[in-house]
Amino acid sequence: MQIILVTLLISVPPLLGVSSTGEKDAQLENTCGSFCFKVVKPILKQSVALQEKIMDQEDKEKSDLQSKLDNIEKELKQVKVDKDNCQKQSVDLQLKQEYMEKDLVFLHKKIDEHDQKLKDAEQTFKGQPELFKQIGSKYYYIEEHATMNWYAAAHRCHQLGAHLASIQNQKEYDAIIAKLNPPKFYWIDINDLSEEGKFISHTTGNGAAFLNWYPKNNPDNYKGNENCGSFWYIHKRYGMNDDDCSKKLYFICETFNVK
Repeated sequence: MQIILVTLLISVPPLLGVSSTGEKDAQLENTCGSFCFKVVKPILKQSVALQEKIMDQEDKEKSDLQSKLDNIEKELKQVKVDKDNCQKQSVDLQLKQEYMEKDLVFLHKKIDEHDQKLKDAEQTFKGQPELFKQIGSKYYYIEEHATMNWYAAAHRCHQLGAHLASIQNQKEYDAIIAKLNPPKFYWIDINDLSEEGKFISHTTGNGAAFLNWYPKNNPDNYKGNENCGSFWYIHKRYGMNDDDCSKKLYFICETFNVK
């Protein structure tokens, strides 16, 4: 009996390859007889079930391995993308650094130019300290020989280390007016270039601290082109007037001290 079972178990693998269960049973019964068939059939079914489980396990393991492989490939692709991004960011940072270095060189150049202009202005001012006379608590240079437009006058005052006169109160106004020579007109620092009718100090950038328009209809913006402030002489007295910035007038420069 043991010899028969061993023989049958050896013959099981070829039978397992048959597609129909009925055909398997018929072949097995022809091989060993009815009694043998009844004894061996449960063993064969268990063997078939075991082989199916083994095949399912192999399929599952294969599927798991394929999934892991896919994940590894995905991670490798992401690493490549990250690497490319890092290289791009590195290039961008290098370009930004180069731009910043160029801007820094440009700014240093501008600072040097500005410092040189200040030195030149200071030297010019030191060479002409006698131009400024103390009137009240400040020093003024009243130009009595050359006339120029408002912009050129402001620049000239800057060259002298000063600025166009910025009148702060009635006391300063009266003190300066007493030093002027009628009927000459003189530029001062007020203007309404940024907003019509709103006069500001070119020196401070704030609203004019003191105004003394004369006559009463001033400022009249005559012909729509009067935006710069001046002292003018009319009706045998001085007063403030809005005038055409391109006109050539005398001017008054102001500073707080003379070195």
